[in-house]
Amino acid sequence: MQTIADIRKEYMMQSLLEKDVGADPILQFTKWWDDAMKSEITEINAMTLATASLIGVPAARIVVLKDYSTEGFVFVINYESHKGIELNKNLLASFVCFWKECD
Repeated sequence: MQTIADIRKEYMMQSLLEKDVGADPILQFTKWWDDAMKSEITEINAMTLATASLIGVPAARIVVLKDYSTEGFVFVINYESHKGIELNKNLLASFVCFWKECD
């Protein structure tokens, strides 16, 4: 019987080294976004948004990226939801895009 650890696939297409990352995070994201668009990823704008309460309790969920610019990232959120309330109290958050098809 296959174990959970056996399911792991090695992703060796590219590496991410600090020396290769641009100083401007928006320009760097644009490069990654353009690469992802060329890869024809399904639901490219789905991202995991991670927030934390004021006492540091983390929470993560999938949201939809709608736009981005030098002002920041725009995603779909219900301001009255748990994540909306958390973000209103603590603006520190992060997101992750899982673009496995990117090469």
